[in-house]
Amino acid sequence: MSFNLRQWSINRRLIVAGLFLIPLSLMVLGIGYFIAVNNSAQVAQRQYMQLAVYWLLGNADITPQGNVEMGALIEEPRLTTPHSGFYAVISDVEGTIFWRSSSAVAMTFDNLATDLNMTPFGEDAYQSQPGKIAHYRRPVRWEMMSGEQFALVFHVFEEGNWVRDRLATHRGVLRASYIATTIILLVVLLLIVRWGLRPLKSVVAQLQRVEKGQSEQISGDYPAELDDLIGAINRLLRNEKQQRERYRTAQSDLAHSLKTPLSVLRNDTQKLTGEARTSAEKAIARMQEIIDYQLQRAVIQSSDSLAKQRVDVYELAQRVLQGLGKVYIERDLDMQVVGAQQWVSGDKRDLLELIGNLSDNACKAAVSTVQISIGKQGGRVLLSVEDDGPGIDPSMLEQITQRGQRADQYDSGHGIGLAMVAEIVASMKGEMTLQQSALGGARFDVSLPCPSED
Repeated sequence: MSFNLRQWSINRRLIVAGLFLIPLSLMVLGIGYFIAVNNSAQVAQRQYMQLAVYWLLGNADITPQGNVEMGALIEEPRLTTPHSGFYAVISDVEGTIFWRSSSAVAMTFDNLATDLNMTPFGEDAYQSQPGKIAHYRRPVRWEMMSGEQFALVFHVFEEGNWVRDRLATHRGVLRASYIATTIILLVVLLLIVRWGLRPLKSVVAQLQRVEKGQSEQISGDYPAELDDLIGAINRLLRNEKQQRERYRTAQSDLAHSLKTPLSVLRNDTQKLTGEARTSAEKAIARMQEIIDYQLQRAVIQSSDSLAKQRVDVYELAQRVLQGLGKVYIERDLDMQVVGAQQWVSGDKRDLLELIGNLSDNACKAAVSTVQISIGKQGGRVLLSVEDDGPGIDPSMLEQITQRGQRADQYDSGHGIGLAMVAEIVASMKGEMTLQQSALGGARFDVSLPCPSED
């Protein structure tokens, strides 16, 4: 995984953000929940202990002799069960015990003295700390029939960390719900991210179709946020196509504008004699070669466009051989295309130029046979053009694909055909090799990338 955040995909950014945000949010909610449960448990415990004091007040009585007597504590059975963990004590403000519940027999209690300044009569106090007995006290003034008043403090104690036990119960439930909620939210986040990024993936797929020549522009229904982006891409595609066509038109116009002056020069050259005529013819031929090469090179450069075509190489090869059969009809060559339909992404005119040049050279060199083979090899389209002529040394491939270099001695041509083929192959990200043919002559193998979808 790359740690360069700027190179992270949108999908990774959203998922990583969710991995941090969701657990963090749930942790904050969990802490808040525990605080709320703890406070609620303490309030519930305090209210219950307060209720127990009310039971004691309802059952308590003081004899004329000043002794505290207690009736049946049926409301809270734990007060009648020794060491039940729930205890009640009545004392004075100094901590002297007047009465204790049956559950508090043989129990000792410290700090029963009550500071009336801190807890005045009519008020209460509650203490609950982790690992300690919860303590609730309430000072009261007990008035006798004679008008005499006694200062009493009602104490209630509870062991077992009642609050912690209830928190432990909630903690297990919360932990399970925390894990389940985290998983559910992460799955939902992943689905939302994929759903949200689906339009962008669709745009990428549309662009790939445009690049492969399966479509001319991006089409379909997309969210409003992508309208400007799609519009800009489609305008770019249209402008690029128009510019490419204008470029081709300008080059064609240039070729026609130069054709007439060259024809005039050729006619005027016929009037010359000797060395002057030879020199002029060479100069004109050189000019024609440069013009042809530059025009062809411009076509190749302009064909490296954003949008490609899906071209059937097999069909183009048949068309080329049909045309060459008419050109070389007097030689009665056996010309055939072997293989099946294969598609590549590129410009049809470039592929016609490529196949045409290789096939024309093969026809010039052939004694009786020219063969074009089309198939697949290693996931790429393999185009082979071979003949039964004298052949070419494979080591000369780099030399003969240079402009102006030729391996034959035929009357026509300026030595730019194979140079054009090499540039077209390079522009299509292909490879070309030369070897001896089984027919006896040369065999040019051209490997071209094919679309991922056939």
